[in-house]
Amino acid sequence: MGKNLKGKELGKGLYQRKDGRYEARIFVRGTGKTFSIYGTNLQHLKKERNAYLANVSPGIAGYDPRISVSKWYEKWMLIYVVHSVKATTLSNYVNGFERVREYIGYMRLIEVRPTHILDMIKGLEEEGYARTTVIQSLSVVRQLFKKAYSGKMIPIDPVADIKLPKEKCLSIYDTHRFLESCKNTRYYELFFILLHTGLRIGEALALEWCDLDFKHEKLRVYKTLNRVTKYYDSKGNELPERYSTIQITTPKKSASNRKVPLTDAVIAAFMSWKEKQDRDKEKLGKNWGKPNILLKKYPSLIFTTSSGRSYLPSSAQTECRRIVGIVNKHEIALAEKENRDPNLMDVHPHIFRHTFVTRCVQSGMEPATVGKISGHST
Repeated sequence: MGKNLKGKELGKGLYQRKDGRYEARIFVRGTGKTFSIYGTNLQHLKKERNAYLANVSPGIAGYDPRISVSKWYEKWMLIYVVHSVKATTLSNYVNGFERVREYIGYMRLIEVRPTHILDMIKGLEEEGYARTTVIQSLSVVRQLFKKAYSGKMIPIDPVADIKLPKEKCLSIYDTHRFLESCKNTRYYELFFILLHTGLRIGEALALEWCDLDFKHEKLRVYKTLNRVTKYYDSKGNELPERYSTIQITTPKKSASNRKVPLTDAVIAAFMSWKEKQDRDKEKLGKNWGKPNILLKKYPSLIFTTSSGRSYLPSSAQTECRRIVGIVNKHEIALAEKENRDPNLMDVHPHIFRHTFVTRCVQSGMEPATVGKISGHST
């Protein structure tokens, strides 16, 4: 029988440590091993221990809940992920976990609680990661613990009830400020088109001129462009050296295959961009697009650099930050002069999509129609 610091009996497998925390030791059937869970409230700890004992089973063969989160991640990847997802998704999983490894990777799987996940989220935000990046990492962690919980390796899922606020959209004022500020930049048309079609940035950058139907005022979405880091070979073996490549693939979800209506303003933006691209081709002649291997399979890509390379999502993100930096610098100076708080912007390529959907709903469009246009399955 274990005792508390005053010598009182607590029950089998229960102890109070010198730091005041209570410890419950649990024997894992079929392994001959024990592990401990801790808490400052004895009654809560007992309930947690009893919940584990009531639901425990041999679980996922060969796995001990005392292993670290990093070790479980490695096993989870090899068994459930590597052979079942696209290279892009695989890269997202790896990058998503690498961002959070320092926060929870060292912890034992059984010890992670919702407070640790919330601290992880706060830490990522303080590091300056975009909201979509934080969500992507949280999604990986959510799947990681969901599998451990369903396999009865842990008594509670620490991520199950964690929710982030919904994504914001640009106000009409900020939309105007951003577009006005980038009107004379090279990629103004791209941002205008994103804002008025709801396309994902990868979908827009994979568009070819043959995907546009100006006569019937619509475009076809069925592929996406991205840069992906290769971590595993085609057989699921981890590569000794990682490498990056640019690729165009089918969308992750079937709902993403769709036709999007074009307004006159969007058609005008595409035509304006075509004039830029035609000037680039005329200027460089046969050298235009020479280093772009994607042009062999997709010869009429729309959004290219002046030399004919593919424009990348990361480049669009960098351009957004550059423009926002200029706008916010001007706003800070103006606010100081007018003795008020500055109205600062935060713009990234995906926020145009959220803004488009919001404006559609505000205009009275049926949710089902908005879903079809934007490629949302629900």
